[in-house]
Amino acid sequence: MSSYDEVLIQPMLSDVLISGVAFTCDINTGDPYYVINYSQNGSTSTVTSGNGHLKTFIAYKNKLEHIKDPFMVTLARVLQNLEIICESDYLDVEFAFTKPDEVFIFQVRPLTNWHGYKIERINLNDPLDMLYRRVKELLQPHPYLLGDTTCYSVMSDFNPVEILGVYPKRLAVSLFKYFFTDDVWACKRNDYAYRNLTSHPAMVSFCGIPYIDTRVVFNSFIPKELNEKTSGKLVNYYMEKLIKHPAHHDKVEFEIIHSCYYFGLKEQLQEFLQCGFSGNEINEIECSLLKLTNTLLQPEHGIYKKDIDEISKLIDNHEKIMNSNMSPIDKVYWFLEMCKKFGTLPYTGVARAAFMSVQFLRSFVACNIITNGEYNDFMASLCTVTRQMDQDYNSLKQGKMGKDDFLQKYGHIRPNTYDILSLRYDEAFDMYFKEMDMPAVSHPTFLTDIFLFTNEQKEKIQIELDKAGLCISSEQLISFIKETIKGREYIKFIFSRSISEILKLIRQLGKEINVPLEDIAHLDIEILKQSYVDLRYENSCDILVQNINMNKRQYDYTKALKLPEIICFPEDVYAFHVLESKPSFITMKTISGETISENICNADLENKIVFISVADPGYDFLFAKNIKGLITEYGGTNSHMAIRCAEMGIPAVIGAGAKYHQWKQEQWLTIDCLNHRVLGIEFVNGTREYGRRVRNTRRKRDGKKTLRNEG
Repeated sequence: MSSYDEVLIQPMLSDVLISGVAFTCDINTGDPYYVINYSQNGSTSTVTSGNGHLKTFIAYKNKLEHIKDPFMVTLARVLQNLEIICESDYLDVEFAFTKPDEVFIFQVRPLTNWHGYKIERINLNDPLDMLYRRVKELLQPHPYLLGDTTCYSVMSDFNPVEILGVYPKRLAVSLFKYFFTDDVWACKRNDYAYRNLTSHPAMVSFCGIPYIDTRVVFNSFIPKELNEKTSGKLVNYYMEKLIKHPAHHDKVEFEIIHSCYYFGLKEQLQEFLQCGFSGNEINEIECSLLKLTNTLLQPEHGIYKKDIDEISKLIDNHEKIMNSNMSPIDKVYWFLEMCKKFGTLPYTGVARAAFMSVQFLRSFVACNIITNGEYNDFMASLCTVTRQMDQDYNSLKQGKMGKDDFLQKYGHIRPNTYDILSLRYDEAFDMYFKEMDMPAVSHPTFLTDIFLFTNEQKEKIQIELDKAGLCISSEQLISFIKETIKGREYIKFIFSRSISEILKLIRQLGKEINVPLEDIAHLDIEILKQSYVDLRYENSCDILVQNINMNKRQYDYTKALKLPEIICFPEDVYAFHVLESKPSFITMKTISGETISENICNADLENKIVFISVADPGYDFLFAKNIKGLITEYGGTNSHMAIRCAEMGIPAVIGAGAKYHQWKQEQWLTIDCLNHRVLGIEFVNGTREYGRRVRNTRRKRDGKKTLRNEG
């Protein structure tokens, strides 16, 4: 050791309030956002070790004046200075706070992949400023709506991000709007004895990102019978509760609002006494929900029965259109009309009834009539379309069913129902079911017995029904629950066939006019509808291409934006904390296994824990692959995949939120549904393997510019 060598000893920082890691750009795209991960547990290694409870804060660099959190204000100013000092916008910064205005910088490195970022960034100032002004306008009182303000959520009621994804293309968004959120949803709620909202779209698009207007939704869950004054007070109460608990935005019907009568509701409504409601007002709310529920539960003439029967008309009309000599554009028009009238419209009603069924089942558990295990057994015993497909696939592997027969029933299904880029089962059978040469399996689903309520349980249900004033027998209620849950899934299966055919026709149309499939995904369905009734002197191909190009330009901005899951205040469009959502755990089982999150269509999924961000009926092929578990980024207790996993008895974490990206980095996980835990190797084996892996990866970086401060 020469006399010129030195050993530097860096003391540990004490009294740490916040510590974490900040990136001075979006790590995936390089776009101008500060993305900050931090913890408040006093440790300076929580983020880098991957161990512990983390928060995420995101801020647009050019509008830092809208940040409210004092710690984040200080850190943002420091990050600005570091970018100047390092002459780089692509930095990885480790920091800690001991006071709100005192931040220590441990290390500063260039991000390793910054050369891969696009250098010419899209200027987001104008779209974000425009969005800020628009949100500010929309949060004001509305002359035709109850409630003083609103919030915009990507996961309330219709859950657009779960169905469409965070950055959907125009064709998918316009189809979903047409089939559900423009007026269909409100027409059916009006039929089901809720307030009439038929002039109000439920979904808006903020620079291409779909959001649900929660004030509109909350209005739509108010019974018609409830007087105006109490109704307005109730909507304001719901809005205040959501703003106070924004993490509940993906489960508003369980955590925020009361949309029907169920066992235990009377006791739950007593919380209104502490929120300014009088005893008379609470009684009015209870009576209106009771009357509405009695109307929908009618065992012989319930409106849901008519809605379930309507789907047969779509089957007939589907065949008429398919067998006609109409042009592709004409067929698209009539598929849209018939699917809306006899498919998505009745589906919206049956889905509402099925939600009531789930509310009743949950209340059975809360009233100790059945256990959580019996709840899961009941769901697993329902003979739904998915269970039938699973059984048919097993028959196919055993040679008892032909491939053509299988595809005749299920070939129309595609993951991401509204995405034209997603291949149908009959277009990519070998990709979705490539393990056909493997032996058939005895899936637990096939072994599940029909769940039967005991006489004692039915007597308890009857006592609660009589006590509440619900005019239905326990047998009739159980029949209602089975009929509506199965009916919802069957109608969805049938109308998705027409939607799939629409996308197939549009794909063919794109080939005829030499427009690439990737571009066709940006077409607004309203343009095709208009082409049916409006013959213009312009070339129809030019009209389509013009619309596609306009939407493609918009999509460039859409992809660059980072917006929160719920917008409660105008400033949220510039800076926000990522919500710490509470996932829904399905079943009461504990499993451990290898994870898989990439190329799932082509991979061997047997006995794997599968990660999918968004989920719809098109992903039902997963259940034919004998997966061990499922984790989704989005979704709630009553979402499609939650119901599927409950039916199949497959442990799942639905709506993992920000934790989804953390968990999918693990190669092996344990899902403990009973205790609502997801554990990585580190926690299961008692080692620090994950933390070591992260730190070793950091240490292998070379050629980095590093600033070190004593701390």
